[in-house]
Amino acid sequence: MKYNKNSLIFKIALLSISTLLMIAPAVSSALPLLYPAFSGVSKASVEGLVTLPNIGIIFGLILSPILIKFLGQKKTVLSGLVLALISGTFPMYASNFMMIAISRLLLGVGIGLFNSLAVSLIPQFYNDDEEETASMLGFQNVMGALGTALASFVLSWLVTINWHMAFGIYLLIIPVFILFALFIPNDKANKTITKKAAPKNREKINSKLVVIWTVFFILFIFYMPISYKLPLLVTSEKLGSMSQYAALTGITGLCGIPLGASFGMFFKKLHDKIFPLGFLITALGFLLFGFATNLVMIFAGNIVLGFGAALAIPYLYNWISWAAPHGSVNLATTIALVLINIACSISPYILNSLSGLLGNSTPRFAMFICAAAFILLTVYGLGHYLRVHRVNIKAKQQL
Repeated sequence: MKYNKNSLIFKIALLSISTLLMIAPAVSSALPLLYPAFSGVSKASVEGLVTLPNIGIIFGLILSPILIKFLGQKKTVLSGLVLALISGTFPMYASNFMMIAISRLLLGVGIGLFNSLAVSLIPQFYNDDEEETASMLGFQNVMGALGTALASFVLSWLVTINWHMAFGIYLLIIPVFILFALFIPNDKANKTITKKAAPKNREKINSKLVVIWTVFFILFIFYMPISYKLPLLVTSEKLGSMSQYAALTGITGLCGIPLGASFGMFFKKLHDKIFPLGFLITALGFLLFGFATNLVMIFAGNIVLGFGAALAIPYLYNWISWAAPHGSVNLATTIALVLINIACSISPYILNSLSGLLGNSTPRFAMFICAAAFILLTVYGLGHYLRVHRVNIKAKQQL
């Protein structure tokens, strides 16, 4: 079928798979119902049901390039959606803990199959328009938050029924499957994409990609503490209750959507200045957490932090599309996502080790460590901007 990449329905279909990238841990709100349901299982193992998909995602990311060679990009996405749908909803009618744990692992594999394509398909369709690519990547960055917010609202109703029904949130995969199947062309339907996405030459990496992957890895090690240290800060410092914090987080997530969607506009005006600016704003967000004395400051820190991440992260994905050798964007994105998942997994160990070495293990001090890390990233980002700026000046002088 013919398609129009500039049509609204095409863009919605292309971005729809990004709404599912963060949906795996959304069921964590149902944990209080799962503890009594599996009273013979340790609390840590029950909580592991939330984190198991992250391990599966890594396997899915590794399998994705192999499936793409045999099935093509569209069919790989659809295969991942089907696997995620079946495994994600399996606990709706199952009660065996081990089988549910396996289904959670497979959910991650399914998401991993289309995780990198959610990003790399964008520059493939819009490779002739740098600003449109930047705008779409900005929207892509917030779609995960939108999907998580939608899942949270649905989950708030499903948990009133029983814990089995809580896993019904993964039925949200069905409309995404329909949209992607109907409005995204097969690989062969677009000769430009076929040539660029599946070249005869082997996919390659270069030194620029190694730098980008390193920045991604460091970024997520020190960004993830907002998920496991910030709630502890709120409760241990008696800044508010967990229910208040949960409500605040939901509101913050919705506020972050227009911030992330504005990436394209900021990119048009600031270009490479966005890189150090995003890190600096993120550092300010962590500083607000470190000095917080009430929930208002926590809310302000969340908004500031979200804005900084909404600038820095899409820029890095955009940088991958510029830096990757011809036909290697998907490989480069896949490696970045594998490293991101690894960074998220080891983040607590790294941060706790640093806190121990520095002699202060309080969650408030952890916020200052994260702020310091992002200040260092800001310095690097400023150096990157100055290098790019000098190259551009030389290029203009040679014209």
